[in-house]
Amino acid sequence: MRKFIVAAVVAAAALIGTASRSDAAFRVTINATGGGTEYFYATSSTSATFTNITIGNFTATINTNSSNYPGLPTIGSLSQTLIIGSTTGGNIDVLVEVVDSVAGLVDGQITNGTQISNLQAASQLIWTAPVGNPLTASSDVSVATNFSATSGSTLNTTTVNGTSFNSLSSTLNPAQNERIQSIQFNGSAGYTLNNHLIVTGVNAGAAGNSLTAVSGVSPVPAPAGLVLALTGLPALAFGWARRRRTTAV
Repeated sequence: MRKFIVAAVVAAAALIGTASRSDAAFRVTINATGGGTEYFYATSSTSATFTNITIGNFTATINTNSSNYPGLPTIGSLSQTLIIGSTTGGNIDVLVEVVDSVAGLVDGQITNGTQISNLQAASQLIWTAPVGNPLTASSDVSVATNFSATSGSTLNTTTVNGTSFNSLSSTLNPAQNERIQSIQFNGSAGYTLNNHLIVTGVNAGAAGNSLTAVSGVSPVPAPAGLVLALTGLPALAFGWARRRRTTAV
C-alpha cells in the first residue's frame, strides 16, 4: 500500500486583514500524482501542522517554520518547506492561503463534501502590512542538495492581489538556491497573498529532497536587513529538514 505521510506547517507574517487574528485560518490544498486533490484546514494565522496523511505516490513532510507575525509592520511573508520521496515518481504541488475561518471545521484534513465546499468558498484575508504604492512582491524557491533525485524541477508561484508570477525554476539535482523573481504592485489598500510550490518530474526512488518556497512583500526600496531576513528563511527550514530527514520518508 502506498504511503504518504505529510506534516505541514504554514506561516504568515504581518497579517492584520479584515478579520481579527482569531478569525484567520490556513487553507492548504495538495495535489499529487495518483492521489488527486486533498484539502486541509487550521484555525491559525501563524502556524499549523498536519500529520499522518495518505495521498498519491509520495512520502513527504511539508513544514513551514517562517513567521514574523505579528513582527515587523514593513514585511509580509508566507512560506513552506516540502521534503519529498517517491517510489514511483511524479508530480506534487502545495498551495497555501490565509483565509477567513470557517464555522464547524476542525483542524486537519477536510473530507466531507459540504465542508470542502465551505472551505473553498472562504475569502482570502487582506494583509495590511506593509502598505503603499508601489510595493515589491517576491517569489523565491530553493532546493537543498540531495543526490537521490536524478530528475525533476520546482518553482514557486506567488499570487498577490490576484496577479500570479513565478520564481525562477530550480532543478532538484543539481540543487539551486534563492531563485528569486519580483514584481511591483499597488498595495495602498492592502493585498492578498498566497504561495504555491510546484514540483514536477520527480524520479522514482527520490528521497529526502528538501524544497523551500518563500513569498514576500516589502516596501520600495526594501529596508535594510529585509533581503537578509527573507533569503535566510530557506536556510532555517533546511536546518529543520536535515534534523527530520530520517523520519520524513
